[in-house]
Amino acid sequence: MGDLMPIIRHRSGPLAGQEQTIEAGKTRIVFGRDPSACDVVYPPDATTISRRHFALVRKPSGDWVVEDFGQPFVAVNGHPADGSEAVASGALLELGRVGGPSFEFVSGARDLDNALPVTGVQQTVENTYASSKRVRTLAIGGGVAAVLAVGITAGVMMLSQRKGAELESAVAQLSKRQAEVAADTIGSDVRNRLLAAAHVVVVRTADGQERAMGTASPVAPDLLATNAHVAEAFVERKPGDRIFVRSPGANGRLIEVTEVTLHPGYSALQKFSNDDPIFVQSFMSANSILRAALGYDVATMRVAKDANLSPVLEVAGPAEIAALKPGQALALAGFPLEGILGREVQSLGATPNLRTGMINALTDFFHLPTGTEQQKLVHHNIGVTGGNSGSPVVNAQGKLVALLNSGNVIMRPDGQGRIPNAAIVNYAQRADMLADLIAGRADAAVEVDRKYWEKQTAAFKRGFDVIVPTVLEQSKPQGSGPATLVAQTKGTLAKSEAYTATDKGKEVKRRQVIHPVTLRAGTPSFLMAYAQERTAVQVYLVSNGQIVAQNAQGNWFPHLTYTAPTDMKAEVYVVGPDEDVNYTLVQYAWGVPRS
Repeated sequence: MGDLMPIIRHRSGPLAGQEQTIEAGKTRIVFGRDPSACDVVYPPDATTISRRHFALVRKPSGDWVVEDFGQPFVAVNGHPADGSEAVASGALLELGRVGGPSFEFVSGARDLDNALPVTGVQQTVENTYASSKRVRTLAIGGGVAAVLAVGITAGVMMLSQRKGAELESAVAQLSKRQAEVAADTIGSDVRNRLLAAAHVVVVRTADGQERAMGTASPVAPDLLATNAHVAEAFVERKPGDRIFVRSPGANGRLIEVTEVTLHPGYSALQKFSNDDPIFVQSFMSANSILRAALGYDVATMRVAKDANLSPVLEVAGPAEIAALKPGQALALAGFPLEGILGREVQSLGATPNLRTGMINALTDFFHLPTGTEQQKLVHHNIGVTGGNSGSPVVNAQGKLVALLNSGNVIMRPDGQGRIPNAAIVNYAQRADMLADLIAGRADAAVEVDRKYWEKQTAAFKRGFDVIVPTVLEQSKPQGSGPATLVAQTKGTLAKSEAYTATDKGKEVKRRQVIHPVTLRAGTPSFLMAYAQERTAVQVYLVSNGQIVAQNAQGNWFPHLTYTAPTDMKAEVYVVGPDEDVNYTLVQYAWGVPRS
Protein backbone atom coordinates (compact mmCIF):
# COMPACT_ATOMS: atom_id res chain seq x y z
CA MET A 1 0.00 0.00 0.00
CA GLY A 2 1.49 3.38 -1.01
CA ASP A 3 2.28 6.07 1.52
CA LEU A 4 0.49 9.39 1.98
CA MET A 5 1.55 12.55 0.13
CA PRO A 6 -0.07 15.49 1.95
CA ILE A 7 -0.79 18.67 -0.01
CA ILE A 8 -0.80 22.24 1.34
CA ARG A 9 -2.93 24.62 -0.78
CA HIS A 10 -2.43 28.20 0.39
CA ARG A 11 -5.72 30.14 0.22
CA SER A 12 -4.77 33.52 1.72
CA GLY A 13 -1.77 35.37 3.08
CA PRO A 14 1.72 35.79 1.61
CA LEU A 15 1.73 32.31 0.01
CA ALA A 16 -1.80 32.55 -1.48
CA GLY A 17 -2.17 30.56 -4.70
CA GLN A 18 0.82 28.31 -4.05
CA GLU A 19 0.56 24.55 -3.59
CA GLN A 20 3.12 22.35 -1.83
CA THR A 21 3.25 18.57 -1.99
CA ILE A 22 4.85 17.00 1.08
CA GLU A 23 7.11 13.98 0.72
CA ALA A 24 5.45 10.60 1.06
CA GLY A 25 5.96 9.05 4.47
CA LYS A 26 6.54 12.32 6.28
CA THR A 27 4.93 12.21 9.71
CA ARG A 28 5.60 15.75 10.96
CA ILE A 29 5.08 18.98 8.98
CA VAL A 30 6.35 22.13 10.70
CA PHE A 31 4.96 25.56 9.73
CA GLY A 32 6.62 28.91 10.43
CA ARG A 33 9.14 31.53 9.28
CA ASP A 34 12.34 29.70 10.26
CA PRO A 35 13.72 28.06 7.10
CA SER A 36 16.13 25.93 9.11
CA ALA A 37 13.34 24.26 11.09
CA CYS A 38 10.15 24.46 9.00
CA ASP A 39 8.81 22.44 6.09
CA VAL A 40 6.31 25.13 5.09
CA VAL A 41 8.18 28.41 5.25
CA TYR A 42 6.50 31.83 5.33
CA PRO A 43 8.34 35.08 4.45
CA PRO A 44 10.43 36.70 7.24
CA ASP A 45 8.16 39.77 7.34
CA ALA A 46 4.96 37.71 7.84
CA THR A 47 5.07 38.41 11.58
CA THR A 48 1.55 37.11 12.16
CA ILE A 49 3.30 33.74 11.90
CA SER A 50 5.78 32.68 14.58
CA ARG A 51 9.28 31.48 13.69
CA ARG A 52 8.09 27.98 14.58
CA HIS A 53 4.32 28.31 14.66
CA PHE A 54 2.96 24.76 14.90
CA ALA A 55 3.19 21.29 13.37
CA LEU A 56 0.81 18.81 11.81
CA VAL A 57 1.73 15.40 13.19
CA ARG A 58 0.62 12.08 11.80
CA LYS A 59 -0.32 9.67 14.57
CA PRO A 60 0.30 5.92 14.31
CA SER A 61 -3.42 5.58 13.51
CA GLY A 62 -2.90 7.67 10.34
CA ASP A 63 -4.82 10.68 11.65
CA TRP A 64 -3.20 14.11 11.47
CA VAL A 65 -3.40 16.35 14.56
CA VAL A 66 -2.18 19.83 15.49
CA GLU A 67 0.85 20.07 17.78
CA ASP A 68 0.99 23.57 19.26
CA PHE A 69 4.27 25.30 20.12
CA GLY A 70 2.94 27.32 23.06
CA GLN A 71 0.96 30.47 22.37
CA PRO A 72 0.84 30.80 18.53
CA PHE A 73 -2.81 30.61 17.42
CA VAL A 74 -4.11 28.02 14.95
CA ALA A 75 -7.75 27.64 13.85
CA VAL A 76 -9.24 24.62 12.05
CA ASN A 77 -12.38 25.41 10.05
CA GLY A 78 -12.85 28.60 12.05
CA HIS A 79 -12.41 27.08 15.52
CA PRO A 80 -9.28 27.08 17.74
CA ALA A 81 -7.27 23.93 17.07
CA ASP A 82 -7.79 21.00 19.41
CA GLY A 83 -4.68 18.83 19.60
CA SER A 84 -6.76 15.77 20.52
CA GLU A 85 -8.95 15.89 17.40
CA ALA A 86 -8.01 14.73 13.89
CA VAL A 87 -7.61 17.33 11.14
CA ALA A 88 -9.77 16.08 8.28
CA SER A 89 -8.60 16.19 4.69
CA GLY A 90 -9.92 19.40 3.14
CA ALA A 91 -9.84 21.33 6.42
CA LEU A 92 -9.00 25.05 6.28
CA LEU A 93 -6.35 26.13 8.78
CA GLU A 94 -5.74 29.79 9.73
CA LEU A 95 -2.67 31.07 11.54
CA GLY A 96 -2.29 33.95 13.98
CA ARG A 97 -6.02 34.68 14.17
CA VAL A 98 -9.30 33.73 12.53
CA GLY A 99 -9.02 35.40 9.13
CA GLY A 100 -5.20 35.18 9.15
CA PRO A 101 -3.00 33.46 6.54
CA SER A 102 -4.73 30.23 5.62
CA PHE A 103 -4.28 26.98 3.73
CA GLU A 104 -6.30 23.92 2.83
CA PHE A 105 -4.82 20.68 4.12
CA VAL A 106 -5.25 17.63 1.89
CA SER A 107 -4.01 14.53 3.66
CA GLY A 108 -3.28 12.78 0.35
CA ALA A 109 -4.32 9.50 -1.20
CA ARG A 110 -2.87 6.03 -1.01
CA ASP A 111 -2.04 3.76 -3.93
CA LEU A 112 -5.58 2.94 -5.06
CA ASP A 113 -4.51 -0.14 -7.01
CA ASN A 114 -3.68 -1.88 -3.73
CA ALA A 115 -6.14 -0.14 -1.41
CA LEU A 116 -9.39 -1.50 -0.08
CA PRO A 117 -12.64 0.11 -1.30
CA VAL A 118 -13.45 3.43 0.33
CA THR A 119 -15.59 3.07 3.46
CA GLY A 120 -19.16 4.24 3.02
CA VAL A 121 -20.66 7.24 4.80
CA GLN A 122 -21.18 6.44 8.49
CA GLN A 123 -23.82 7.66 10.88
CA THR A 124 -22.17 9.93 13.47
CA VAL A 125 -23.21 10.25 17.09
CA GLU A 126 -21.31 12.49 19.49
CA ASN A 127 -20.77 10.53 22.69
CA THR A 128 -20.14 11.91 26.14
CA TYR A 129 -16.38 11.59 25.75
CA ALA A 130 -16.24 13.54 22.48
CA SER A 131 -18.61 16.19 23.76
CA SER A 132 -16.73 16.75 26.99
CA LYS A 133 -13.34 17.04 25.23
CA ARG A 134 -14.14 20.64 24.34
CA VAL A 135 -13.41 21.77 27.89
CA ARG A 136 -9.82 22.92 28.36
CA THR A 137 -7.69 24.19 31.23
CA LEU A 138 -6.06 27.46 30.20
CA ALA A 139 -3.41 29.72 31.62
CA ILE A 140 -5.06 32.95 32.68
CA GLY A 141 -2.66 35.24 30.83
CA GLY A 142 -3.25 38.69 29.40
CA GLY A 143 -5.84 37.50 26.92
CA VAL A 144 -3.63 34.88 25.23
CA ALA A 145 -4.31 31.30 26.28
CA ALA A 146 -1.87 28.41 26.43
CA VAL A 147 -3.47 24.96 26.57
CA LEU A 148 -2.35 23.04 29.63
CA ALA A 149 -4.52 19.99 30.14
CA VAL A 150 -7.79 18.32 29.23
CA GLY A 151 -10.33 19.05 31.96
CA ILE A 152 -12.68 16.14 31.27
CA THR A 153 -13.96 12.90 32.69
CA ALA A 154 -15.42 10.03 30.72
CA GLY A 155 -18.46 9.96 32.98
CA VAL A 156 -19.89 13.38 32.09
CA MET A 157 -23.67 13.11 31.99
CA MET A 158 -25.39 14.16 28.77
CA LEU A 159 -28.07 16.68 29.69
CA SER A 160 -30.89 18.27 27.77
CA GLN A 161 -30.53 21.97 27.15
CA ARG A 162 -33.07 22.73 29.89
CA LYS A 163 -31.44 20.45 32.46
CA GLY A 164 -28.02 21.81 31.53
CA ALA A 165 -29.25 25.35 32.18
CA GLU A 166 -30.66 24.28 35.53
CA LEU A 167 -27.35 22.73 36.55
CA GLU A 168 -25.42 25.81 35.45
CA SER A 169 -27.75 28.02 37.47
CA ALA A 170 -27.42 25.79 40.55
CA VAL A 171 -23.62 25.84 40.36
CA ALA A 172 -23.63 29.62 39.99
CA GLN A 173 -25.92 30.01 43.02
CA LEU A 174 -23.72 27.73 45.10
CA SER A 175 -20.63 29.71 44.11
CA LYS A 176 -22.43 32.94 44.99
CA ARG A 177 -23.37 31.70 48.46
CA GLN A 178 -19.83 30.48 49.11
CA ALA A 179 -18.42 33.84 47.98
CA GLU A 180 -20.80 35.63 50.36
CA VAL A 181 -19.62 33.47 53.26
CA ALA A 182 -15.99 34.15 52.30
CA ALA A 183 -16.67 37.88 52.11
CA ASP A 184 -18.10 37.81 55.63
CA THR A 185 -15.09 35.79 56.86
CA ILE A 186 -12.44 38.09 55.43
CA GLY A 187 -12.39 41.48 57.14
CA SER A 188 -12.32 44.89 55.48
CA ASP A 189 -8.77 45.60 56.67
CA VAL A 190 -7.50 42.48 54.86
CA ARG A 191 -9.48 43.33 51.74
CA ASN A 192 -8.25 46.92 51.64
CA ARG A 193 -4.63 45.88 52.09
CA LEU A 194 -4.99 43.24 49.38
CA LEU A 195 -6.41 45.76 46.90
CA ALA A 196 -3.57 48.19 47.61
CA ALA A 197 -1.01 45.42 46.99
CA ALA A 198 -2.29 44.41 43.55
CA HIS A 199 -0.02 45.92 40.88
CA VAL A 200 -0.66 45.56 37.16
CA VAL A 201 2.17 44.28 34.95
CA VAL A 202 2.70 46.47 31.88
CA VAL A 203 4.65 45.78 28.68
CA ARG A 204 5.91 48.88 26.86
CA THR A 205 7.10 48.20 23.33
CA ALA A 206 9.95 49.99 21.60
CA ASP A 207 7.46 52.29 19.80
CA GLY A 208 5.95 53.45 23.12
CA GLN A 209 2.76 51.37 23.10
CA GLU A 210 1.71 49.93 26.46
CA ARG A 211 -0.31 46.83 27.29
CA ALA A 212 -1.44 45.47 30.65
CA MET A 213 -0.88 41.70 30.78
CA GLY A 214 -0.89 40.34 34.33
CA THR A 215 -0.79 40.96 38.08
CA ALA A 216 2.00 41.13 40.66
CA SER A 217 2.15 42.01 44.38
CA PRO A 218 4.96 43.22 46.68
CA VAL A 219 6.58 40.67 49.00
CA ALA A 220 9.53 42.97 49.88
CA PRO A 221 10.21 46.71 49.35
CA ASP A 222 11.98 45.93 46.04
CA LEU A 223 10.44 42.56 45.10
CA LEU A 224 7.08 41.41 43.69
CA ALA A 225 5.56 37.95 43.29
CA THR A 226 3.82 36.82 40.10
CA ASN A 227 3.52 33.80 37.78
CA ALA A 228 6.45 32.40 35.81
CA HIS A 229 4.38 32.63 32.63
CA VAL A 230 3.90 36.37 33.32
CA ALA A 231 7.58 36.96 34.16
CA GLU A 232 8.52 35.27 30.87
CA ALA A 233 7.51 38.51 29.16
CA PHE A 234 10.68 40.02 30.63
CA VAL A 235 12.83 37.06 29.56
CA GLU A 236 11.44 37.04 26.01
CA ARG A 237 11.11 40.79 25.50
CA LYS A 238 12.19 42.19 22.13
CA PRO A 239 14.95 44.83 21.78
CA GLY A 240 13.64 48.13 23.09
CA ASP A 241 10.77 46.58 25.06
CA ARG A 242 10.52 47.32 28.79
CA ILE A 243 8.46 45.77 31.60
CA PHE A 244 6.87 47.82 34.38
CA VAL A 245 4.50 47.39 37.29
CA ARG A 246 1.95 50.08 38.13
CA SER A 247 0.55 50.48 41.61
CA PRO A 248 -3.24 50.88 41.89
CA GLY A 249 -5.14 54.14 42.23
CA ALA A 250 -5.42 57.52 40.54
CA ASN A 251 -1.80 58.40 41.32
CA GLY A 252 -0.32 54.96 40.84
CA ARG A 253 3.43 54.79 40.33
CA LEU A 254 4.99 53.21 37.23
CA ILE A 255 8.06 51.23 38.33
CA GLU A 256 10.42 49.46 35.92
CA VAL A 257 11.26 45.78 36.40
CA THR A 258 15.01 45.21 36.32
CA GLU A 259 15.27 41.47 36.88
CA VAL A 260 13.08 38.38 37.12
CA THR A 261 13.66 34.94 38.64
CA LEU A 262 11.54 31.98 37.55
CA HIS A 263 11.07 28.99 39.84
CA PRO A 264 13.33 26.20 38.48
CA GLY A 265 10.48 23.71 38.82
CA TYR A 266 8.51 25.60 36.14
CA SER A 267 10.72 24.32 33.32
CA ALA A 268 11.76 21.12 35.13
CA LEU A 269 8.20 19.76 35.42
CA GLN A 270 7.45 20.64 31.80
CA LYS A 271 10.62 18.81 30.75
CA PHE A 272 9.69 15.81 32.89
CA SER A 273 6.27 15.67 31.22
CA ASN A 274 7.58 16.30 27.70
CA ASP A 275 10.73 14.14 27.77
CA ASP A 276 8.54 11.15 27.11
CA PRO A 277 4.75 11.66 27.10
CA ILE A 278 2.78 10.08 29.95
CA PHE A 279 -0.11 7.96 28.67
CA VAL A 280 -3.22 7.12 30.69
CA GLN A 281 -4.92 3.98 29.43
CA SER A 282 -8.56 4.42 30.37
CA PHE A 283 -11.28 1.85 30.78
CA MET A 284 -12.50 3.01 27.37
CA SER A 285 -9.36 1.39 25.92
CA ALA A 286 -8.19 4.79 24.69
CA ASN A 287 -4.74 6.24 25.21
CA SER A 288 -4.57 9.88 26.23
CA ILE A 289 -1.58 11.97 27.20
CA LEU A 290 -1.59 13.12 30.81
CA ARG A 291 -0.45 16.74 30.80
CA ALA A 292 0.72 17.99 34.16
CA ALA A 293 -0.78 21.26 35.32
CA LEU A 294 1.32 24.36 34.77
CA GLY A 295 3.28 23.65 37.94
CA TYR A 296 5.72 25.83 39.87
CA ASP A 297 4.22 28.76 37.94
CA VAL A 298 5.90 31.16 40.35
CA ALA A 299 8.38 34.00 39.81
CA THR A 300 9.71 37.18 41.38
CA MET A 301 10.19 40.58 39.78
CA ARG A 302 12.99 42.82 41.07
CA VAL A 303 12.73 46.64 40.96
CA ALA A 304 15.04 49.42 42.16
CA LYS A 305 16.11 49.15 45.81
CA ASP A 306 14.64 52.57 46.60
CA ALA A 307 11.24 51.71 45.11
CA ASN A 308 9.74 51.22 48.59
CA LEU A 309 6.88 49.08 47.35
CA SER A 310 3.86 49.11 49.63
CA PRO A 311 2.00 47.42 51.15
CA VAL A 312 4.17 44.31 51.42
CA LEU A 313 2.20 41.07 51.75
CA GLU A 314 3.47 38.50 54.24
CA VAL A 315 3.99 35.08 52.67
CA ALA A 316 2.26 32.34 54.66
CA GLY A 317 4.52 30.15 56.78
CA PRO A 318 4.50 26.36 57.10
CA ALA A 319 1.69 26.37 59.67
CA GLU A 320 -0.67 28.45 57.49
CA ILE A 321 0.21 26.32 54.44
CA ALA A 322 -0.51 23.09 56.32
CA ALA A 323 -3.83 24.55 57.50
CA LEU A 324 -5.21 24.97 53.95
CA LYS A 325 -8.33 22.81 53.56
CA PRO A 326 -11.32 22.55 51.20
CA GLY A 327 -14.02 25.01 52.29
CA GLN A 328 -11.54 27.59 53.56
CA ALA A 329 -12.29 31.20 52.62
CA LEU A 330 -9.94 33.05 50.27
CA ALA A 331 -9.72 36.52 48.74
CA LEU A 332 -7.98 37.59 45.55
CA ALA A 333 -7.18 40.95 43.97
CA GLY A 334 -6.01 41.39 40.40
CA PHE A 335 -6.69 42.72 36.94
CA PRO A 336 -9.21 40.79 34.84
CA LEU A 337 -8.62 42.00 31.29
CA GLU A 338 -9.93 39.49 28.79
CA GLY A 339 -13.32 40.60 27.48
CA ILE A 340 -13.60 43.29 30.16
CA LEU A 341 -14.66 46.87 29.35
CA GLY A 342 -11.98 49.39 30.23
CA ARG A 343 -9.08 46.96 29.90
CA GLU A 344 -7.34 49.42 27.54
CA VAL A 345 -6.75 51.97 30.33
CA GLN A 346 -5.48 49.64 33.06
CA SER A 347 -1.89 50.33 32.03
CA LEU A 348 -2.57 54.08 32.53
CA GLY A 349 -4.53 53.90 35.79
CA ALA A 350 -4.77 50.56 37.55
CA THR A 351 -8.03 49.55 39.24
CA PRO A 352 -7.79 46.03 40.72
CA ASN A 353 -10.85 43.83 41.25
CA LEU A 354 -11.49 42.04 44.53
CA ARG A 355 -13.01 38.55 44.48
CA THR A 356 -13.72 36.06 47.26
CA GLY A 357 -14.38 32.35 47.29
CA MET A 358 -13.34 29.04 48.79
CA ILE A 359 -10.86 26.23 48.29
CA ASN A 360 -12.51 23.38 46.37
CA ALA A 361 -9.68 20.84 46.57
CA LEU A 362 -5.93 20.41 46.99
CA THR A 363 -3.94 18.06 44.72
CA ASP A 364 -0.52 17.59 43.22
CA PHE A 365 0.30 18.90 39.72
CA PHE A 366 -0.99 15.68 38.14
CA HIS A 367 -4.44 16.39 39.66
CA LEU A 368 -4.00 13.35 41.90
CA PRO A 369 -4.71 13.11 45.65
CA THR A 370 -1.63 13.26 47.83
CA GLY A 371 -0.29 14.26 51.25
CA THR A 372 0.02 17.83 52.49
CA GLU A 373 3.63 18.22 51.36
CA GLN A 374 2.75 17.85 47.66
CA GLN A 375 -0.69 19.52 47.65
CA LYS A 376 0.76 22.42 45.69
CA LEU A 377 -2.16 22.93 43.29
CA VAL A 378 -4.98 24.87 44.97
CA HIS A 379 -8.38 24.34 43.31
CA HIS A 380 -10.82 27.19 44.07
CA ASN A 381 -14.08 28.76 42.91
CA ILE A 382 -12.98 32.39 42.52
CA GLY A 383 -14.07 33.65 39.11
CA VAL A 384 -11.12 34.91 37.05
CA THR A 385 -10.16 35.62 33.45
CA GLY A 386 -7.19 36.63 31.31
CA GLY A 387 -5.06 39.24 33.11
CA ASN A 388 -5.59 37.76 36.59
CA SER A 389 -2.42 35.68 36.25
CA GLY A 390 -0.19 36.30 39.25
CA SER A 391 -3.00 37.70 41.42
CA PRO A 392 -2.26 37.32 45.15
CA VAL A 393 -4.58 34.95 47.03
CA VAL A 394 -4.81 35.49 50.81
CA ASN A 395 -6.47 33.78 53.74
CA ALA A 396 -8.67 35.44 56.38
CA GLN A 397 -5.56 36.66 58.23
CA GLY A 398 -4.26 38.41 55.10
CA LYS A 399 -1.34 35.99 54.59
CA LEU A 400 -0.35 35.26 50.98
CA VAL A 401 -1.21 31.57 50.56
CA ALA A 402 -1.23 31.21 46.75
CA LEU A 403 -0.82 32.88 43.36
CA LEU A 404 -3.66 32.57 40.84
CA ASN A 405 -2.41 31.10 37.57
CA SER A 406 -4.98 29.14 35.53
CA GLY A 407 -8.60 28.16 35.09
CA ASN A 408 -11.10 26.04 33.18
CA VAL A 409 -12.79 27.67 30.24
CA ILE A 410 -14.67 26.61 27.10
CA MET A 411 -13.66 27.91 23.68
CA ARG A 412 -16.51 29.65 21.89
CA PRO A 413 -17.72 27.77 18.79
CA ASP A 414 -16.96 30.80 16.60
CA GLY A 415 -13.40 30.94 17.90
CA GLN A 416 -13.90 34.49 19.19
CA GLY A 417 -12.81 34.11 22.78
CA ARG A 418 -13.42 31.91 25.80
CA ILE A 419 -16.31 31.29 28.17
CA PRO A 420 -15.74 30.51 31.88
CA ASN A 421 -16.69 26.95 32.75
CA ALA A 422 -19.93 26.88 34.74
CA ALA A 423 -18.31 24.60 37.33
CA ILE A 424 -15.99 27.50 38.33
CA VAL A 425 -12.95 25.36 39.07
CA ASN A 426 -9.78 27.42 38.78
CA TYR A 427 -6.23 26.98 40.04
CA ALA A 428 -3.52 28.69 42.08
CA GLN A 429 0.07 27.87 43.03
CA ARG A 430 0.63 27.32 46.75
CA ALA A 431 2.83 30.00 48.30
CA ASP A 432 5.44 27.72 49.86
CA MET A 433 7.01 27.51 46.38
CA LEU A 434 7.34 31.31 46.43
CA ALA A 435 8.92 31.13 49.90
CA ASP A 436 11.45 28.57 48.60
CA LEU A 437 12.28 30.82 45.65
CA ILE A 438 12.84 33.90 47.83
CA ALA A 439 14.94 31.95 50.35
CA GLY A 440 17.12 30.26 47.71
CA ARG A 441 15.77 26.78 48.47
CA ALA A 442 13.95 26.22 45.18
CA ASP A 443 16.62 24.16 43.40
CA ALA A 444 16.97 21.75 46.30
CA ALA A 445 13.18 21.48 46.62
CA VAL A 446 12.83 20.55 42.94
CA GLU A 447 15.37 17.73 43.29
CA VAL A 448 13.30 16.29 46.15
CA ASP A 449 10.06 16.74 44.19
CA ARG A 450 11.51 15.07 41.09
CA LYS A 451 11.57 11.74 42.96
CA TYR A 452 7.91 12.30 43.82
CA TRP A 453 6.99 12.91 40.15
CA GLU A 454 8.63 9.63 39.17
CA LYS A 455 6.88 7.70 41.92
CA GLN A 456 3.47 9.29 41.29
CA THR A 457 3.52 8.53 37.54
CA ALA A 458 5.10 5.07 37.80
CA ALA A 459 1.72 3.39 37.27
CA PHE A 460 1.24 5.14 33.93
CA LYS A 461 2.96 4.23 30.67
CA ARG A 462 5.44 6.53 29.01
CA GLY A 463 5.34 7.18 25.28
CA PHE A 464 8.17 4.72 24.55
CA ASP A 465 6.13 1.86 26.01
CA VAL A 466 3.06 2.81 23.97
CA ILE A 467 4.48 4.05 20.67
CA VAL A 468 7.16 1.37 20.02
CA PRO A 469 4.79 -1.64 20.17
CA THR A 470 2.09 0.25 18.28
CA VAL A 471 4.36 1.23 15.38
CA LEU A 472 6.03 -2.19 15.41
CA GLU A 473 2.65 -3.88 14.96
CA GLN A 474 1.63 -1.47 12.20
CA SER A 475 4.94 -2.04 10.37
CA LYS A 476 4.73 -5.83 10.47
CA PRO A 477 5.20 -7.37 6.99
CA GLN A 478 2.29 -9.43 5.81
CA GLY A 479 2.57 -13.05 6.85
CA SER A 480 5.52 -12.53 9.18
CA GLY A 481 5.89 -14.29 12.48
CA PRO A 482 6.16 -12.56 15.87
CA ALA A 483 8.78 -9.86 16.41
CA THR A 484 11.80 -10.48 18.65
CA LEU A 485 13.89 -7.75 20.28
CA VAL A 486 17.44 -8.02 18.94
CA ALA A 487 19.05 -4.99 20.57
CA GLN A 488 18.17 -1.85 22.52
CA THR A 489 20.78 0.87 22.95
CA LYS A 490 20.71 4.31 24.55
CA GLY A 491 22.66 7.09 22.88
CA THR A 492 23.25 10.83 22.96
CA LEU A 493 23.83 13.29 20.15
CA ALA A 494 26.62 15.05 22.00
CA LYS A 495 28.62 18.12 21.04
CA SER A 496 31.57 15.93 20.05
CA GLU A 497 29.39 14.33 17.36
CA ALA A 498 28.74 17.62 15.50
CA TYR A 499 29.48 18.05 11.79
CA THR A 500 28.61 20.49 9.02
CA ALA A 501 26.28 19.50 6.17
CA THR A 502 24.82 21.26 3.15
CA ASP A 503 21.03 21.48 3.04
CA LYS A 504 19.28 23.34 0.22
CA GLY A 505 22.46 25.19 -0.58
CA LYS A 506 23.07 26.26 3.02
CA GLU A 507 25.62 25.00 5.50
CA VAL A 508 23.96 23.68 8.65
CA LYS A 509 25.36 22.04 11.77
CA ARG A 510 24.10 18.65 12.76
CA ARG A 511 25.10 15.77 14.97
CA GLN A 512 25.21 12.05 14.28
CA VAL A 513 26.04 8.79 16.04
CA ILE A 514 26.80 5.54 14.20
CA HIS A 515 25.64 2.17 15.58
CA PRO A 516 26.80 -1.18 14.14
CA VAL A 517 24.04 -3.75 13.49
CA THR A 518 23.88 -7.29 12.18
CA LEU A 519 21.11 -8.32 9.76
CA ARG A 520 20.10 -11.86 8.80
CA ALA A 521 19.28 -12.84 5.26
CA GLY A 522 15.58 -12.90 4.44
CA THR A 523 14.55 -11.72 7.92
CA PRO A 524 12.57 -8.45 8.03
CA SER A 525 14.23 -6.04 10.50
CA PHE A 526 12.64 -3.08 12.25
CA LEU A 527 14.76 -0.14 13.46
CA MET A 528 13.56 2.91 15.42
CA ALA A 529 15.39 5.82 17.02
CA TYR A 530 13.14 7.17 19.79
CA ALA A 531 14.22 10.69 20.82
CA GLN A 532 13.49 12.37 24.14
CA GLU A 533 11.68 15.75 24.36
CA ARG A 534 10.01 14.88 21.03
CA THR A 535 13.10 16.09 19.16
CA ALA A 536 13.06 15.48 15.41
CA VAL A 537 15.80 13.03 14.33
CA GLN A 538 16.53 10.88 11.28
CA VAL A 539 17.72 7.28 10.77
CA TYR A 540 19.76 5.87 7.89
CA LEU A 541 20.71 2.22 7.34
CA VAL A 542 24.07 2.02 5.57
CA SER A 543 25.86 -1.02 4.09
CA ASN A 544 29.24 -0.85 2.34
CA GLY A 545 29.02 2.93 2.27
CA GLN A 546 25.59 2.94 0.56
CA ILE A 547 22.24 3.93 2.09
CA VAL A 548 19.95 0.92 1.75
CA ALA A 549 17.02 2.33 3.77
CA GLN A 550 16.22 5.60 5.48
CA ASN A 551 13.65 7.68 7.32
CA ALA A 552 14.76 11.29 6.82
CA GLN A 553 11.40 12.94 7.47
CA GLY A 554 12.50 14.08 10.92
CA ASN A 555 10.13 13.17 13.73
CA TRP A 556 10.81 11.99 17.26
CA PHE A 557 10.44 8.26 16.56
CA PRO A 558 11.65 7.68 12.96
CA HIS A 559 11.60 4.03 12.00
CA LEU A 560 12.28 1.81 8.99
CA THR A 561 11.88 -1.82 7.93
CA TYR A 562 14.46 -3.63 5.80
CA THR A 563 14.97 -7.21 4.65
CA ALA A 564 18.62 -8.02 3.96
CA PRO A 565 19.29 -10.15 0.83
CA THR A 566 22.25 -11.84 2.62
CA ASP A 567 23.69 -11.96 6.11
CA MET A 568 25.34 -8.59 6.47
CA LYS A 569 27.03 -6.14 8.79
CA ALA A 570 25.57 -2.66 8.54
CA GLU A 571 25.48 0.67 10.33
CA VAL A 572 22.61 2.79 11.62
CA TYR A 573 23.21 6.54 11.48
CA VAL A 574 21.12 8.55 13.95
CA VAL A 575 21.18 12.20 12.83
CA GLY A 576 19.69 15.21 14.62
CA PRO A 577 20.03 18.94 15.29
CA ASP A 578 23.11 20.60 16.78
CA GLU A 579 21.95 20.13 20.37
CA ASP A 580 22.17 17.46 23.06
CA VAL A 581 19.53 14.83 22.32
CA ASN A 582 19.08 11.58 24.24
CA TYR A 583 17.53 8.70 22.33
CA THR A 584 16.97 4.94 22.38
CA LEU A 585 17.73 2.80 19.32
CA VAL A 586 15.73 -0.44 19.11
CA GLN A 587 16.14 -3.31 16.66
CA TYR A 588 13.53 -6.03 16.17
CA ALA A 589 13.44 -9.00 13.81
CA TRP A 590 10.24 -10.63 12.62
CA GLY A 591 9.93 -14.34 12.01
CA VAL A 592 10.47 -15.39 8.39
CA PRO A 593 7.22 -14.90 6.41
CA ARG A 594 5.21 -18.07 6.08
CA SER A 595 5.14 -19.50 2.56
